[in-house]
Amino acid sequence: MLILVTLLAFLGEIQYAHLAGKQIGPIGTLDILRVDACEAKNNLKQKVQLKFTFNTKTKVVNGNINIPFNFDESITFKGALHKWTGSEWKKNMMKWDGKACDYLNNYLPKIFADFQSSLDPKVKTKCTIQKGNYKINNLIVPLKHLELPMIVYGKLKAEFKAFKGKETVLCIEAEADSKSALLAH
Repeated sequence: MLILVTLLAFLGEIQYAHLAGKQIGPIGTLDILRVDACEAKNNLKQKVQLKFTFNTKTKVVNGNINIPFNFDESITFKGALHKWTGSEWKKNMMKWDGKACDYLNNYLPKIFADFQSSLDPKVKTKCTIQKGNYKINNLIVPLKHLELPMIVYGKLKAEFKAFKGKETVLCIEAEADSKSALLAH
């Protein structure tokens, strides 16, 4: 769950300083093209089950998630951002990892609040999502909630994985098209 929220907010996150030229700049438009669950390979007997739809026109996420354990401070994540060069993906332009709760609360508090308000039953804690079945109802993440000073431009792909110990418990990837404010009109 936390990774889905992070995924919707990932593009161009914090480590943009090493990128040069016109590859980065102020946020213009960010068109999310797809968001998909990917296989989380692990040896756990109980696995997170995630089924959702992402409407590419309305940018609304709806779905269901079954979490067989508490999603709490022990959950870590790794993410990678890739950029399309016209013929292939330039891998790992940015990478980040850490504790999922810390990342959401420190960098994406408004987006996490959007996510929490879309869940049924409701979740109102700073981090822990108790094990159980949840519905994601009409999740929309406004671009202004990203609160990013800069973003990478171009066709982008992000991959996120969440871990419980060493086991991958959730995998999500997305593609988006990011354009400068000057090119967005």
